[in-house]
Formats: sequence, C-alpha cells, structure tokens
Amino acid sequence: MLSVLFRTGQMLNLRFEKLDQTVVLESVRAAVNRWPGRCMLEFAVAESTILTKDCPVVEPDELAPYYLFFIELQEAGKSLSDTEKQAIDEELRLRNSDYERLRREVSISHPRVFVVRPGTFDVLKDYLLENTGATANQYKVPRKLRTYVMVDTLLKGMV
Repeated sequence: MLSVLFRTGQMLNLRFEKLDQTVVLESVRAAVNRWPGRCMLEFAVAESTILTKDCPVVEPDELAPYYLFFIELQEAGKSLSDTEKQAIDEELRLRNSDYERLRREVSISHPRVFVVRPGTFDVLKDYLLENTGATANQYKVPRKLRTYVMVDTLLKGMV
C-alpha cells in the first residue's frame, strides 16, 4: 500500500530540514488555533533564497535563510502581534526535529509572517491562470511559492 505524502517540488528545504506540506499545514493550523478570534482563509510559504535584493522585505544583514509565510485572515486589515507570529515557528519546531536543531543553531532564522488583505490569494490565482497552462478546474492554491513574481504578488497585498 502506498501513501502519497507530498507533491514533487512542494517540500520546503533551506538547510536539509525538509519540511513536507503535512508538517507545514499542521503547524500553521495549530498556530492559528492559538490566535483568539482569528480565522485563516489561505496561506502560502516561500523560501528567502528566492528574494531579490530590491525586494521590500529583504533583510540584507540577515545571514541565515528563513521562511516567509503569507496568511490571509477573514478579519480584514488586522495584523498579528509578535507573539502570534512566533507561534508558527514554535509549531514547526515541535513537528520537525531537524528544523528545531537548525533554528537552535541559528542556521535558519525565524520565519517572517505577513498578513495579506482578503482577496490577495484571488489575485495570485488570476496571475497563475493567466501565466501558466493551468485551468480554473485544475487550480489549487500553491502552498509553496516557487518564484519571486508569486511572492511579489502577495507582497502587494500586505496589510
């Protein structure tokens, strides 16, 4: 019996910690459950290694790579506290021992968490349908953002 754990190209991996989509999804859901009165509509993750030098959120003095989480909340225009943002890191550490070790060693920096306005993931969908061979029937929200253009699309929707 075979069980498919993730799709090719969907695994996150900055320093061989290999975060599969199940771990990421469970971590984000657990973190959101710790945020009172918050309801997540969508999320996606990118690796800092795809950022360009002129990206508005790039941190040129940061030597360790990090993950960027983009979260669309039902509550329009509300940002997250630092404690709420840290919950994602804490949940990832609980679920992946390699990630935990690399964070402890500062080989990976803490994740950056950005809230985007409601509808931002619809803009990403429109972009992807216009610029890829996918049809609306085939479309799934990409949990891993593979290109800078995808990241930039979500950055434009930041709260």
